[in-house]
Amino acid sequence: MPELPEVQTVIDYLKKEIIGLKIKQIEIKNEKFLKNTVIGIFKEKLINKKIVDIKRKGKYLIFELDNSLFMVVHLRMEGKFFVDQKKINRKHDYLIFDLTEKFLAYNDSRQFGTFHLTDNIEELKELKKVAIDPLDDKFDVNYLKNKLDKLRKEIKVLLLDQTIVSGIGNIYASEILFDAKILPFKKANELSMDELERIVVSSKKILKLALKYNGTTIHTFSFGENKTGEFNKLLKVMNRANKKCYICSTNIVRIKQQSRSTFYCPQCQK
Repeated sequence: MPELPEVQTVIDYLKKEIIGLKIKQIEIKNEKFLKNTVIGIFKEKLINKKIVDIKRKGKYLIFELDNSLFMVVHLRMEGKFFVDQKKINRKHDYLIFDLTEKFLAYNDSRQFGTFHLTDNIEELKELKKVAIDPLDDKFDVNYLKNKLDKLRKEIKVLLLDQTIVSGIGNIYASEILFDAKILPFKKANELSMDELERIVVSSKKILKLALKYNGTTIHTFSFGENKTGEFNKLLKVMNRANKKCYICSTNIVRIKQQSRSTFYCPQCQK
């Protein structure tokens, strides 16, 4: 699933390609992606409207139209956007927006992505659940202390909870905790202020670096003309089970936490 750096990378790509373009027609091959509307209303509200901005909240992409309407998209596991100079009958293209000069295609082999329409993003229930961004100035040690103080769950599990902090997924949670030198299965309410501060610092550091490298491509993430993220070249623990730690040469360990793979160094992380 695309995480904060991948979603922002997609947004940066789309903003260069489609801002200011008008939606002339929409082809919808599968209505299941539309979550709070139907095909007729979706087309009625979007056709002949101009895309004026694209923003992000957590892992959601927010397309702003010139009629004060917002199209809110979540890519889920495999969702991708392609901008083409001509219409392409690509396998798994389920929504195709004719922008006159270009075609914006939403492609999703797993069909888990979601599209919502709203004229008030503050009231859309899906967005109301999303916590602040780790790159937000308000994401500091006091915020994290307040959120985690009474929780006995493991810290890695809670970093994935989008109601606590948004945008962090499985890849970056492991990398952040390695950088912060904290064991992934340590209970949140047992973390010291120093450890919480390290998590905040490492979160901002790792995510900013991942953004610089256009995110991480481990399986299928891509953007633009088959461009891929390159942060995978800098991963320290993710998918490195039984390989030597770059710092201490201890073998990286892989465990399962709530059915998700977690990678860590038992020597560097305490």
